[in-house]
Amino acid sequence: MVGDVEFVGQFPIGGPDRWRQIIDNLAHLVATLDRSFVPEVEAILGPSPEWFQPETAG
Repeated sequence: MVGDVEFVGQFPIGGPDRWRQIIDNLAHLVATLDRSFVPEVEAILGPSPEWFQPETAG
């Protein structure tokens, strides 16, 4: 049960095209958070410690 909604089974995601759409949407969400949310957190808490080296694609 999540909130007032009971999940009794898995959601049928579909085929490869639907998976691609899901991945594209998640990539867009992450990029948006990197541009907005991360700078807001760093403005409040300061930058990450020097020892923290996140992996980047590229």
